[in-house]
Amino acid sequence: MSAADAPASPPTRDYDHAASFGRHADAYARHRPTYPEALFDWLAGVAPGRSLAVDVASGAGQAASALATRFDRVIATDQSAELLATIPAHPRLETRAQPAEALDVGTPADLVVTAQALHWFAGEPFWSRVRATLRPGGVFAAFGYAWLTVAPDVDRILGDLLHPALEPHWSPRNRLLLDGYRAVEVPFAELAAPPFAIAVTWTRAELLAYFGTWSAVTAARAQGHDVLGDLDPRLAAAWPDDQPRRVEMPLALRVFRVG
Repeated sequence: MSAADAPASPPTRDYDHAASFGRHADAYARHRPTYPEALFDWLAGVAPGRSLAVDVASGAGQAASALATRFDRVIATDQSAELLATIPAHPRLETRAQPAEALDVGTPADLVVTAQALHWFAGEPFWSRVRATLRPGGVFAAFGYAWLTVAPDVDRILGDLLHPALEPHWSPRNRLLLDGYRAVEVPFAELAAPPFAIAVTWTRAELLAYFGTWSAVTAARAQGHDVLGDLDPRLAAAWPDDQPRRVEMPLALRVFRVG
């Protein structure tokens, strides 16, 4: 489903996102996609050095693991210790359980990133920690994905059934991500960035497992609404589970040089 097809009315629900993701840490680690390698090549190229990169709200560490192949040292932080425990070990990577608004790594960083998470803590408390963390000329990047495309018949079903069902269960902060972070006011000098997209080949079951990691699906289930159970029979008619399909997720990306 494209951003243009996304529901327009505002979401209404808020809840403890860190606890929600932490309770489903294993599923989050298994079913969330990884980011394109070209994205991290580009970020490493615009950073002023490659001594230290920090991944804030790292989750299952998809971004941190990629950065560890490009920087001498990577620190992954997250409010959820359960999520940090799912990050694969790497000799250049360490984890620290701390909220984004209390970011403190003790060493000036070349790059600070946050993937699929800025909407939860965008604001001056976080910006002040970014300033304190980056070396002069350091780079801050926020990126994420929201809507996806598969094929016209599948996209139509998702637009008709999934997104309207989840609309009441999104946190208001999710709207920032759904809008590509364009409404987030960031007090740093913005850099022009090329477009990037995630591309994966999934079965229908794998797509549904990914949807199961969405915070709105978790909130709906807490209210007794099995959104994915309602969706699957309709989706199965257009997408037999033994037929993998290409799933594309355009990335929202904003990049800034600080100081």
